[in-house]
Amino acid sequence: LIPARPNEGIEMFTLLGDPLFVPPIPSRLDLIIPQQIRWNETGVLEVEAEIDSESGARITEIWSVAPETMKEREGLDWTQSQDGSLVSINIPNAYSLEQVWLGFRYAIPEDGTGETKSQNSQLVLDLTETETPDWRELEPEGKPNLTISSSDISFENYSPKSGESQFISVKVHNAGNGVAWDIEVSPKVEGEDEPLLNFADSYPPPRFVCLGPGETREIRIRWDHWSGVGPHTVEIVVDPENEIEETNEDDNRASKTIKILDKMDLAWGFVRDSTAGAVSFEQAISVPHDWIVTPQTADLGTWSPLRSYLRQVDRGAMILVPLTNFGEIPSDTCSIELTYKREDEDSPFRAPLDFRVGPIDPTDTNASGKKFPILLLPDLDHVEIRIDPGKELDEQTRENNTLRFKVPSYFWDDIPTLKPKRSIPKVIERFQSRE
Repeated sequence: LIPARPNEGIEMFTLLGDPLFVPPIPSRLDLIIPQQIRWNETGVLEVEAEIDSESGARITEIWSVAPETMKEREGLDWTQSQDGSLVSINIPNAYSLEQVWLGFRYAIPEDGTGETKSQNSQLVLDLTETETPDWRELEPEGKPNLTISSSDISFENYSPKSGESQFISVKVHNAGNGVAWDIEVSPKVEGEDEPLLNFADSYPPPRFVCLGPGETREIRIRWDHWSGVGPHTVEIVVDPENEIEETNEDDNRASKTIKILDKMDLAWGFVRDSTAGAVSFEQAISVPHDWIVTPQTADLGTWSPLRSYLRQVDRGAMILVPLTNFGEIPSDTCSIELTYKREDEDSPFRAPLDFRVGPIDPTDTNASGKKFPILLLPDLDHVEIRIDPGKELDEQTRENNTLRFKVPSYFWDDIPTLKPKRSIPKVIERFQSRE
């Protein structure tokens, strides 16, 4: 018994997305104890099990679970004896089962209260060493009819970005009266001859062992789409070589379109391919008064590493530079590097500032990006700001990640002086003039 519902099963993946989770086969069952199993000629597996008489448990629901996906399939027909000691379960289309996974809900009376509490658990049977009938000899008369429609195709991620592995769930139905064996499922991009790329050798091929009359099964297909963006139509063909004789061969094909989104693309300004015009000095504002007058005690926030430079100047200003995401997915949080350089110096000064910019939505979602503040000081004329200097982001291009500009001399004419410049006392001026 596994004390959890099937949809709470843990799936673990490697970086390539390969499933590592192998459902365990319990060796000891303490609530429902299987007594015997048998198949009938229609492919139904009948399981008779004994229920722990001391528990007083009454079964309220039983459903089957697909071992390969750990998804609930359907409710099952079952009966429990009047005294509660036995339960009989009928599992349809059990032709190729190697493991039986059953989820069940049961009620247990609480001591002395007359009330019951409901619990869920699972019953797992390993049939790999059990002798099974030769179903090809016993299969019902009639032909299968494998069907699929676009509603049977679902993408696990409907907003994938270029370079990501995509997983596709596909349901295949048998609407005929016969059993279909060894069913191949061929996935490809519409208009291409090659199947969907799958670079994981250990990932199972898209194939069913069999599908009984009226049965529906689901398969999970991996698609390593590592290049290209835009709409892609995925086409699924069941039995592509027509090896299975069916009552209708015209309903084995379906397709669904998904848009592969381009990567993020951060840039300075509002023009994708140019940083020209990204900087505007017209809406500059003066820094707070105490930043210049008493910078040693002022609350400078992020700009505190520039405290010593603020002591040397008589004014300062802030401008806002737009940072835009021209990609198709939100950007990740990234760092910003700010470098200053004096006109008369060759070596730049890289400000030890810790700037982090949070996610920015793409421009096609009517987002206007973010405005990044830049502190300007009279002594530091040349400015360079760089997005993601550590190259941690996966972007379309890095060509527009760096913005360089020079503060024009006239800019400071409109910025008020916040402290007087130090002047030479007149007595010293007279002394100097005599010399």
